[in-house]
Amino acid sequence: MKTSIIIDLAGNLEARARRYSRAIHRMSGQARRDLGLMAGAADRVGRGIDRLGNRYSLAGLGAGAVLAGRQVMDLQRRFTRLGIQANRSRAVMEMLKREIFEAAMAPDIRIDPQAITTAVAEIVEKTGDLDFARENIRNIGLALQATGADGQAIGGIFAEMEKMGLKGSITVLRVLDTLNEQGKMGAFTLQNLAALGPRVFSAYNSVVKGARSGEQVVREMGAALQVIRMGTGSSEQAATAFERLLAELTNVDKLKMLRAGGIQVFDPKAAARGIEAIRPINELLLEIMEKTKGRRTILGQIFGDEAIRAFNALNAERMRRFMAVQADGSATVRDSARAARDAAAAMTNLHTAWQRFADAKLAGPIQALADALNRLGASNAIEATASLAGAAGAAWLGRKAYKGGKAGTGALVRYGTGAARRTAGGALARLGARALGMANPVLAVGSVGLTAVEIGSAFEKAFIGGRIGEWLYDVTHSKVDVNIRLDQDGRPRVRSVRTQGLAGEASVDHGPMMVGNG
Repeated sequence: MKTSIIIDLAGNLEARARRYSRAIHRMSGQARRDLGLMAGAADRVGRGIDRLGNRYSLAGLGAGAVLAGRQVMDLQRRFTRLGIQANRSRAVMEMLKREIFEAAMAPDIRIDPQAITTAVAEIVEKTGDLDFARENIRNIGLALQATGADGQAIGGIFAEMEKMGLKGSITVLRVLDTLNEQGKMGAFTLQNLAALGPRVFSAYNSVVKGARSGEQVVREMGAALQVIRMGTGSSEQAATAFERLLAELTNVDKLKMLRAGGIQVFDPKAAARGIEAIRPINELLLEIMEKTKGRRTILGQIFGDEAIRAFNALNAERMRRFMAVQADGSATVRDSARAARDAAAAMTNLHTAWQRFADAKLAGPIQALADALNRLGASNAIEATASLAGAAGAAWLGRKAYKGGKAGTGALVRYGTGAARRTAGGALARLGARALGMANPVLAVGSVGLTAVEIGSAFEKAFIGGRIGEWLYDVTHSKVDVNIRLDQDGRPRVRSVRTQGLAGEASVDHGPMMVGNG
């Protein structure tokens, strides 16, 4: 706003001041009414932006919905591929998915269903036996929660159990519990076994070859591992020593040396059935220890540095104690239930409930939307949506800035109106305050204009090659003109308020003021 004031001090200052004070007061009232129309319009636009802001703030929920949709589709894809691998129908896989969700959300499990799915996929990959995996879904969940291991490791253990001929979920849980109880008595815990189990299971199963029941084989292996672990520095070293020991027990040269010492490595009962399998490892270790008197000089002639560690802490009492462990599954269930009661498990269960809901309610609509996006061209639609969301955010921030400024300048207007109503200086102060007040609606409208340009640019880029963008740009780059002049009687009048488009400059010309000759 430009103001020009010329004062003649020839003696008429006081009279002129009173006259122009009244004139300015009338002018300010008229200007306030005229500018109020524009301010009201800006406020209405601002309230619209506020509502847009509320919707914009819900974009987080929208993003959450998108994430949930992505999870639903990923899960659906996993089961589709698993069904292809296992050669099972979609109906069977849908039932399997429901069973996995039910097990994952059980009060004594509360584990991520994705981990169970990973374990099932690992079993199918290594054995092709989906029925075994399906029968043991709950046992898999219990093992995952009790040990804290990942799905692939637990799946590997269960796959080895299947190869050992273990059948029935009750038997599998009892075997798992035996390993758990042995670990509590020793130092090779079920958690360690979950990480290293596939290695040691595979190594022992390869030399036993089904000569004995799977439950007995696991008990032998577990007892040997616990004793070996007591003589090594870590579970990793124990697993390595166990693997090396088995490899050397089946080495031709080592077999000759052991046979010369009166030690029969292979099981004669299995040989009678045409199976070349070693005797129980717990018996072999004790017999070798007895024949050599535990002398490392003799053991060193037979076994290498890694394998010889298996004898470091070996004695008959320890081995018998681990072999005598009786388990019924309760220890593993108890451990899982304890872990399932903490806050992390509660949050996992909440997330699982959401996944289950999303899978049940959103899979169909999401698939339909995906098909529609494929027809439309998903990259264009997503790019446009992102640009529009950014523009809406800019408008909302502009509105907040306007509301903050309005509070401060509103105070100035009220002060200028009440503090010096009857003086020329007060009138000028009031006029200046109103000029500041006028800046707010202009800024608000300007923010809308900027937003409109952003929206136009988004459409221009994504859809129609510039026509909407150019139109919005032209509309939003125009002016708001307020023309205020004195009439022949010296009274100020707002002659016109002209607007083009939504935003732009505000130019107010009220002509010469307080000009006199005395």
